[in-house]
Amino acid sequence: MKFRWLVLAVVVFIFLIFSPLIPTNPKISNMIAIIIFMGILWLTEAIPIGITAVLPLLLYPIMHIANSNETAVNYFNSTIFLFLGGFIVSIAIEKVQLHQRIALSLLRILGRSKDGILLAFAISPWFISMFISNTATALIMLPIVMSIASQTTSNLSEWDRDRFAKALLFAVAYSSSIGGIATLIGTPPNLVFHKIYQINFPNLPEITFAGWAEIAIPISILLLISEYLLLRILFLRKIPTFVVDEEFFREKVQNARKMADSEWIVLIVFILTCFLWIFRVTIDLGSIKIPGWADLLGLEKYTDDATVAIFSSILLFILPEKFKQPKNRILNIHDLSKVPWDIILLFGGGFAIADGFTRTGLSDYLAKSLAGFSHLPPYLLILIVSTIVVATTEFSSNTAVASTFLPIVASLSKALGIAPIKLMIPATISSSLAFMLPISTPPNVIVFATKKIRIPEMAKVGITLNIIGIIIITIYFAFLF
Repeated sequence: MKFRWLVLAVVVFIFLIFSPLIPTNPKISNMIAIIIFMGILWLTEAIPIGITAVLPLLLYPIMHIANSNETAVNYFNSTIFLFLGGFIVSIAIEKVQLHQRIALSLLRILGRSKDGILLAFAISPWFISMFISNTATALIMLPIVMSIASQTTSNLSEWDRDRFAKALLFAVAYSSSIGGIATLIGTPPNLVFHKIYQINFPNLPEITFAGWAEIAIPISILLLISEYLLLRILFLRKIPTFVVDEEFFREKVQNARKMADSEWIVLIVFILTCFLWIFRVTIDLGSIKIPGWADLLGLEKYTDDATVAIFSSILLFILPEKFKQPKNRILNIHDLSKVPWDIILLFGGGFAIADGFTRTGLSDYLAKSLAGFSHLPPYLLILIVSTIVVATTEFSSNTAVASTFLPIVASLSKALGIAPIKLMIPATISSSLAFMLPISTPPNVIVFATKKIRIPEMAKVGITLNIIGIIIITIYFAFLF
């Protein structure tokens, strides 16, 4: 089946080359052909996504869009290193099992009631996935969920146990995606936005780690609350208050082991990283200004968030695993095998497409073509963009969707004179709202693999949360932001 999609993509590409959509401008026509070609391959995954992503390195020079050096720059830039550094920090968190301590600590605070546990398994992956990939977050949380679900009290019927387990599994899957929205490194589409925004709007203020968090955290919290209430209503209404045996709770939560040296070290590096990201540039609160460390050191023109990520990564290769045994380090060279290099290439492919939009003049062409939408009110534009992106991301990689749609949305904002963040950020966040199908996003696949959730159930819960998400995004950016 995938081979058929590959053949289709090649046939469409050849047809578009020999029958250009814009005969008067061969470069724009060739760029459109490349975008459609790569779009089909990405959406169908006819070949590995990382291989599709490097096609500009072959096609741009051949079609006189950019030379090899100009194209290659897109594959290793500051944004790429921001993601790489963030992922290395997340590898360290997983390696020392700091993530499990976070989850168990939440259970200690919230107790063994159905509401407390559901809240714990909504908040834990939500917070962890701000800094770790949603796939890793879901895999981390799944054993804990299944362990707690298997320890439900004998007072529950088989039906109630089943529904309680489903609520926790849905919470892990959906929170793993929602949490990534909150930070710039939380999910790949956010970094795709970061670079495409820089390419298209170089004269506008930079969207920093703190700046993104200020915009996205309120939406992420609203989505988290909506998820919790939806799961509470659908699955937990008729279940007794206390659902976990007291003995299990006492053994696993209250008597948790002390933190190891490695956990303390990674936690300190993690907190330091967040601090340096948040306070890198001066924060203007109106009457109060908090000077950024880069400004104080005269480094504001020379550093960005990637500098912090790489600094923290290097620390993790230097700092010892145990205070009394400095020979072993937190991370070693073998841990780099866990870095998702295919996603890094996918980033580069998205950035290359954005660069191609600008080089060929396709951005300006689209801007003029999209001027007809100027009669639509902003809220309707945001609603349309969010709905289209959400529908597409259910069947494709959210990174691929962001890479395909964001250059177009950037051109649309230029054409209509709308602030780019009012259209581009809604599109970016919408690409993470993949809740409806197992194939939509890895966390969905992971919880579906337990065989406790059926596709119709996931579709019912997921489409409801999708609709809620689209409404929240539209109202927030059209009327509140």
